[in-house]
Amino acid sequence: MLLRYADFIRLGGNRAALKIAEVDLENAKKHVVQFQEISKAAEAALASLSSTYDEYKASTEAAL
Repeated sequence: MLLRYADFIRLGGNRAALKIAEVDLENAKKHVVQFQEISKAAEAALASLSSTYDEYKASTEAAL
């Protein structure tokens, strides 16, 4: 009888650990999306900066 009770307790602990792992996985998926959005924004800002620099460089060279 004790063995069955211990197995039941172990099963409950495993279920709790699985639920925690599922929540952690969902949080990780949300973080992936956030980092992808940050990456896209950084790429857009870099492209804008590069374009502005190229315009500045061209106008400066034309003035010389």
